[in-house]
Amino acid sequence: MATSHNLTATPAGSPPTPTATSTSSSNNNKNNTVLYLAYGSNLASSTFRGTRNIHPLSSTNVLVPSLKLTFDLPGLPYAEPCFANTHARDPGNPTTDDPAWKHGLVGVVYEVTREDYAIIINTEGGGASYADVSVRCWPLARGLRDVPGEGELVPDGGFLAHTLLAPAGRGRRGKVVLDAQPSVRYKGLLTTGADEHDLPASYRVYLDGLPAYRITQWRQGVGKVTVIAMFGPLVLGLIGLGKVLGDRHGRIPRWLGDVMTVVFKVMWAMYEVVFKPAFGDGEKTVGSEQDRGERTSLLCEKTRLRD
Repeated sequence: MATSHNLTATPAGSPPTPTATSTSSSNNNKNNTVLYLAYGSNLASSTFRGTRNIHPLSSTNVLVPSLKLTFDLPGLPYAEPCFANTHARDPGNPTTDDPAWKHGLVGVVYEVTREDYAIIINTEGGGASYADVSVRCWPLARGLRDVPGEGELVPDGGFLAHTLLAPAGRGRRGKVVLDAQPSVRYKGLLTTGADEHDLPASYRVYLDGLPAYRITQWRQGVGKVTVIAMFGPLVLGLIGLGKVLGDRHGRIPRWLGDVMTVVFKVMWAMYEVVFKPAFGDGEKTVGSEQDRGERTSLLCEKTRLRD
């Protein structure tokens, strides 16, 4: 029998309520903390504890069979083509999974204060990019070789945690991008964070094998400078304004979110019509195309050798 996996939306503007407590928390403070599932750059301590100055009370490695990792949230072409996102997954239909990983999302659940959770919301777009949803997570021990199979999970077991998900077609670009590659810098945050938390070895091998965007032609470098010069100050200014205008839950005013959406849509429309024809591909490394079957075989072999 298939395991039931819950995924529900949190009403906009409402502060999330923790649905489970970690082993380090007492019953007295559980209502003052939030369980937050990280799967992207927030896995890395340099981002989570450093750049964002978040101080989690505890952390737990988890498996989320109802979600899968994607990289379809657009950033800046040539510089940061895309960022991590996650979409609903049907555990009973593995044909929709990446051939190299068929086990759902692996991440880390942090227990954070409500004040820190507001900072997380604000630094992740203030509600303009992601929706706040609750998902069921199954704890994983550190240092596992692989994740448990679907049949090994206790139905309706685990606990609920909040995470951020950008629904398909929402926001920045107006269309779903399936083949964009994260930058080398951004991918490095995921792999470093996975190592820091000692996530399952098979998942770390999967992350290691993900392609990353690299500039391989001089005109792409010119495109990067052009895009950053034209849109960088505006994007940074809007992000800074969001920090100033964010409410106590970290959410920015709707009008500011709409402005951000328009800016990104204009930028990516210009990329398709002007930048890409003039400067080349700003989403995918030229000459990096690999046969998916060969990549899967390579990752399987690396997993065997890593054991």
